[in-house]
Amino acid sequence: MLAKEYCAAAMFMIVLGFASSLDAQPLSVPVHPQETHLWCWAACGQMVMEFLGLASDEVRQCRQAERLFRRNDCCPQPQSLTTPPAECVREGWPDFPSFNISARCVRGALNPDELFSEVKLFRRPVIFSWKYTDLTEHALVIIDFFESGMFYFLTVVNPSQGVTGEVVYGDYVSLPGTYSASYAFYAIERTGPGAIAENCPKVEAPLEPDSSVFSSAREAAEKSLKRIVLDSDAQRLRTWGFKNKEEADAAVVGAPIQEFLADADAILMFQQNSSVGLTLRPSGRWTFPVLVNGKVVTSLRVREFGQNLWKLSTFGDRPMGPTTIGPGYIGRLVDMRENLLKKKIGKPEDFIEVLVPSFSQEFLALRNNKSVFLAPVLDDASENGYILRSAEETFSVIRFDAMRRDM
Repeated sequence: MLAKEYCAAAMFMIVLGFASSLDAQPLSVPVHPQETHLWCWAACGQMVMEFLGLASDEVRQCRQAERLFRRNDCCPQPQSLTTPPAECVREGWPDFPSFNISARCVRGALNPDELFSEVKLFRRPVIFSWKYTDLTEHALVIIDFFESGMFYFLTVVNPSQGVTGEVVYGDYVSLPGTYSASYAFYAIERTGPGAIAENCPKVEAPLEPDSSVFSSAREAAEKSLKRIVLDSDAQRLRTWGFKNKEEADAAVVGAPIQEFLADADAILMFQQNSSVGLTLRPSGRWTFPVLVNGKVVTSLRVREFGQNLWKLSTFGDRPMGPTTIGPGYIGRLVDMRENLLKKKIGKPEDFIEVLVPSFSQEFLALRNNKSVFLAPVLDDASENGYILRSAEETFSVIRFDAMRRDM
């Protein structure tokens, strides 16, 4: 594959010769442990941006939080005596364009050729995240990539301990039943004003914008939407897909989709005649599309944390495909449901969302009595591509792919 990139065998040999001289030279990325339990993303951003030559004070983790969450109180003084406000201690992603740095992102893992090019040829670190089976994520930095015997290895900085270690490539991709690669930030470089983050995830914020508790999922969705629109300025509304304040005022929530999780162990042991109910477990979250004139603009999720107790969890849709143009993930999910409903397949309440975190798989599913049929949520799906398959067939494909990868 490297030969294809450089279009000539001679160039390929030059590249390999150049790479061999770099095998023992990891990138000199300064190591910084994360300063709060949720700032792994900021620690990774700090390490990479310092490596690129930005001033240490400018890229402190608290400074990144201030920019990302539009606050000015995330860097308490004196720093050693106080902790940041709770509103600053949130999950996030490095906001590289605000520092005049461009980046590209891909869902899942980079392949060995891509890692070789980034780390060994272009001498650029890579930020990646692992998504765990409980849907939490953790970001790390790759500073070296090399081959030893029959295996590829990565040298990785883990900000939770501020330590550097080696990871086998297969374990970087996934550890079934524990985590799988969620995103990779690569081609990270200083480009000046106009920097862009291509296909990179955005923060689904504000998280928990108020302390309101509601008695139903729909009440939580409708009242939270009104509160967000009321409290947000035009610029913030545009980041969520609204053209203007008037369009946001006209937004309504649509029919919800309940989220379920499928554990890796349950999928690997799933049998055709077993109860699918044992395989899928509710996550406690419901997703509501936010509609303007019947079209999905963004989405919000609510979660149940007690009997008849509901709160807003996240607001915002994530992009699908190589650009942010077109429907986001929830938009795609709703489009799939609407196309199937037009074909007289099921009712709105029969459809659910199924996540398989260990294998980075996401599905729209139709429950029919005790049977479940699934269609993958793909970034290149078309109306004709929404094909529902049985749980047995779908899980068999996942099992086969897992076994083939582990060979």
